[in-house]
Amino acid sequence: MGKRSKIVFILISFVAAGCAYTTKSVLPDNIQNVAVSVFKNDTFEYGLEERLTDKVIQEFISHGRLKVTNIDNADALIKGKIVAYNLLTTSTDEYNNPIEKELSILIEISFWEKDGKEPLWIEKGIRENITYFTTLRSGQIVMTESEAKENVLSKLARSVVRRVIIGWY
Repeated sequence: MGKRSKIVFILISFVAAGCAYTTKSVLPDNIQNVAVSVFKNDTFEYGLEERLTDKVIQEFISHGRLKVTNIDNADALIKGKIVAYNLLTTSTDEYNNPIEKELSILIEISFWEKDGKEPLWIEKGIRENITYFTTLRSGQIVMTESEAKENVLSKLARSVVRRVIIGWY
């Protein structure tokens, strides 16, 4: 092996070692069951709290690492709050009718052990969004605000579960 090949091999080894990440659970072994409190809703968008809570519960069930249960049987509790709901028009036609919009929802969550007086952690600033078309243009997929909302809430639910299970979203 020549000098140049050794250098390349060493550099590749360092890069490969530094790029490793894990999806291993960061949860303590004693946490097997979780309860999800109904999210608080600090926005004027009615019903978001129930839809997001339902989607988070369904995401935990799909993931399978933690069993979802009531607070009495839970080892841990998730509390959350919907902080912002923003719907912006990003593009209009020649008559000023919206043709493209962006919807974003911002939440915060906290994770509590069953009898904990303080949360194990708090995560502020979890934001998910979608840009969508409101009218058909060049074969683009058209969505309603309700469909976009469901899409963003599903993304948020996945982010919550990833944050709880593996520590990042």
